Amino acid sequence: MSRNGNGYGSCHKIGGKVKRAKPFRVRVTDGWEWDEGKQKAIQKYRTLGYYESRKEGLIALAEYNKNPAKRGTAELLFSDLYKLWFENKKPEGQAMRAYRNAYNQSAALHNMKVKDIKAEHLESVMNSVTVGVAGQKILKTFWNQVFDFAVGRDIIHKNYSKMVRTKDKDSRTSSRQPFTKEEIQLLWDNVDKIEHIDAILILIYTGMRPSELLGIHKDNVYCSERYMIGGIKTEAGKNRVIPIHKSVLPFIERRLQSSDYLVCDSENPSEPMSYDFFRRHCFVPVMKALGLEHTAHECRHTGISLMTMAGIDERLIKKIVGHSSGDITQRYTHAYIETLVEAIDKVDLCVL
Repeated sequence: MSRNGNGYGSCHKIGGKVKRAKPFRVRVTDGWEWDEGKQKAIQKYRTLGYYESRKEGLIALAEYNKNPAKRGTAELLFSDLYKLWFENKKPEGQAMRAYRNAYNQSAALHNMKVKDIKAEHLESVMNSVTVGVAGQKILKTFWNQVFDFAVGRDIIHKNYSKMVRTKDKDSRTSSRQPFTKEEIQLLWDNVDKIEHIDAILILIYTGMRPSELLGIHKDNVYCSERYMIGGIKTEAGKNRVIPIHKSVLPFIERRLQSSDYLVCDSENPSEPMSYDFFRRHCFVPVMKALGLEHTAHECRHTGISLMTMAGIDERLIKKIVGHSSGDITQRYTHAYIETLVEAIDKVDLCVL
């Protein structure tokens, strides 16, 4: 017998010696109570009714779940609110994937009544997530939008997510360590043996942010001239020329043969992969397989270190990686692109 999804409810037969005319009870989640001692939410239940057969009970449960809005605002679960909000907002592309990730990170809230969710519940979730500051901000933005939607429809009267603060920047921000010469060589030694190492080497040899790599579309890649147009975050970083190091050019050409994005969604080659999926299913498994301890963003720091060690002019490094240099004018002239390509080619095994 298949198991109902979280928040759906259940139908079960009441045990005991007493023979009942309607032995099958249907119950649904009726909110949660915060247990201070256990520091977690404890589920509460409400009985919908009693039925002569399991089939009748399941039919009643299915009717109850057909339209979350019909349950009434007092009974609305967070999972129901998310569905209503999602249908109303209709996010697309990267925003849709970011919000879905945020919803999955909020699993502890899914079966809670919206009216019962307070700041302490949200803070508990925020403190438990294992994402960086950027990921925490996305999570809080998601909550703000969902609960603002609920306030606007009189489902609740206060948005407690506005009281939640993201965690302080962790020690990784100030203690990022570039890959060593030996670690980079280990990546090269295994590039044809372990999936996704090529993407890590592309990050290292371009100095791109992981999210920038994930947003590169094939229409913005010019393999014959060895450069890409991409970048995010700052005026200096957006839509900049990113030179392609000769050593990673074959990886880029191979990846674009079968997908529209340099790093595509695993199920849809025409969509980019989300950062959360890349980190959990691509980057972290490679680190574990090779016994390394690095974050994806440390690839960018490694690239900047390699460029510095190769003697590339600091102003050119800033142009390549998208750091502000006082001049944010984007240039796409042939001479300018050639200058950046010549600069990146100075990074070679001799300087690792």
